[in-house]
Amino acid sequence: MEQHVDILTAGFIVVDIIAAGLSKIPIPGELIFAPLGIRLRIGGHPANVSIDLMQMNLEKGKVGTVGAVGDDFLKD
Repeated sequence: MEQHVDILTAGFIVVDIIAAGLSKIPIPGELIFAPLGIRLRIGGHPANVSIDLMQMNLEKGKVGTVGAVGDDFLKD
């Protein structure tokens, strides 16, 4: 299937793990309570740019993003 887009972003697409309301920045291996919970959000420049362009009301289907799927627990 062939698909045409006007803007194509490419690069590393990541998952941002956000822990809000921490009492301090933990040292590696230290466990602390995240009172406001932990959220997962899409991140990385290609994803962020594509999202921003779509929020600027570009026509649906005009923006595309290319990235590879990593081999970790978030790959699905």
